[in-house]
Amino acid sequence: MIYLIYQNNKFSKQITYTFELIFSHYGISYQVIQYDDFSSIILDPSSVVISYGNEKAVGPFLYHIHIFESGFFGPHYLKPESMPKTPLKRLKDLPIIYSGEGNLPDWVNVYKNDLGGKTIETNVDIIASSFFMLTRYEEVLLNVRD
Repeated sequence: MIYLIYQNNKFSKQITYTFELIFSHYGISYQVIQYDDFSSIILDPSSVVISYGNEKAVGPFLYHIHIFESGFFGPHYLKPESMPKTPLKRLKDLPIIYSGEGNLPDWVNVYKNDLGGKTIETNVDIIASSFFMLTRYEEVLLNVRD
């Protein structure tokens, strides 16, 4: 089971849409949950937790991926200021549309956690970037024909 948990309740529809669209194609059991509701769930030790927000989720997670949120889902949403800044940053040859705001030494950090499992932290805001691409977000903001 994969638990997808997020902090930003104001944009829950957009975040849930993105999580569900990505994971529904894999045939994997998953559940999308707000941080506030996550504490009431009893985890299977083999579960994977993917958390999304400004603060890393805390818990007894054997396998944990944390995606630090960018400012995309915030006060500038649906305003020109929310468009990606060019030139785009890159992770090797991959463009990064939105970068998270975590205080990390590198784009992606992998380490052994206290339970002997693995934790991955990233400043590549995969959720905002995916939402941007999946919804063709810029088409709503830009009145440019191509």
